[in-house]
Amino acid sequence: MPTPIISGPQKTFRPVLPGHSFVEYEGSTITIPLTVKLPRGELKTGPIQLHAFMRLEVFPAYLNGLGTREFQFIIRDWELFGYSELLNELFYGNPLGRERDPGEGPYKTELDKRRREIAAMTFTLSRNYFKYDDDDNKKLAPIERGTPEKQTREQLLWIDDLTSHDIRGNYIYYQIVKEGRGFSVLFHNKPPEGDATSRIGLLKSKGAVGKEPVSFKDRVYLLARAESAIGDKEKPLGPNDEFIATLSDDEHAESIITPSDGNTVVSPLMRPRKPVTIRWRLGSAPKDGDVGRIRIVSPAKSICTSHQGPDLGRPFDSADFPARIMYAASYHIFINRERFVEDQAGVALADGVHEIPPRDVTVAFDKPHTGEVLNRYLEFGPGHCTGMHEITVDRYLYGKAISEYWRTQPLNPV
Repeated sequence: MPTPIISGPQKTFRPVLPGHSFVEYEGSTITIPLTVKLPRGELKTGPIQLHAFMRLEVFPAYLNGLGTREFQFIIRDWELFGYSELLNELFYGNPLGRERDPGEGPYKTELDKRRREIAAMTFTLSRNYFKYDDDDNKKLAPIERGTPEKQTREQLLWIDDLTSHDIRGNYIYYQIVKEGRGFSVLFHNKPPEGDATSRIGLLKSKGAVGKEPVSFKDRVYLLARAESAIGDKEKPLGPNDEFIATLSDDEHAESIITPSDGNTVVSPLMRPRKPVTIRWRLGSAPKDGDVGRIRIVSPAKSICTSHQGPDLGRPFDSADFPARIMYAASYHIFINRERFVEDQAGVALADGVHEIPPRDVTVAFDKPHTGEVLNRYLEFGPGHCTGMHEITVDRYLYGKAISEYWRTQPLNPV
């Protein structure tokens, strides 16, 4: 009779095959004590609650040198947003925010006339990308957000839905191909070889010059392709145009079905992972055959370790719970579109975990910050996270969109 596995509601850590990984989406609520210094000099303290949305990549569990099991994971994306009467009072002198002047229109509805300006706090993961061989942005250029008069103007490169299976050695490679009246931009995870007729994922250019169609084996290196500007699929991609590069569903399916890709990232609450999406801008003077590379700084790995090893004679995974989880990530903090904290490393700890995500366990966050936003003083204390649970990819995208929206909104203190 086999020895039963007795610990933890899930009995063991999530089973992931060697060389594979699992993408998980989690939601939670983070509460942080906030202290502000009002314009009249008064210090005031109160909590701010942030809705949190996280995308994790989980790697296979293993037996460590101490004889206990553990697994590592990477926080690939993390978006938080929340509102506070203290923030509104700090920037607008009113806990409800600033009531808009009736003459500020134009208004589309009566609701717009009653709308107030408020201050929202958001967190977003710090993603460090470095573009080589193109310092003057002639090949590819970052997207610009904000207005020229604002010092907080953002220059961004967006890479969404990235996993460890999409990159080799922390690099993504790009190639610019002239097609008709415009350009195509191709991204792949191996260096391009030769010109636009080379084998690295150049599906259309091979056929255009009379070569044999690219083989099934060649397609696995293609990550994303852009052929037109944002908002107009009929407009050829030209200099300084913004674009979104991705793959069609069929191309993505062909690119991941290989014996060695390790793509088992399917959750009961989501569809198989989406293809990588890269949003960027064509440079000021692109040329046919331009190539380059993007280095993706490896994010910090978090870890979950069981408290004890299995008893003699029991299965090696019979003592996975209770466990301890240590989260690690670097992030930015914004008040509306004004940056408060830049590229700050943070940690969080949950002990006595009996399942993943850790339900009914408080996760302690140590994120103290002190500083000013538009000459207004605010300060964080250590916070905590509660209500962690698995969510659908649609719910994650909903939270991500709200967080991104607030980082486009101006902050106009009174």
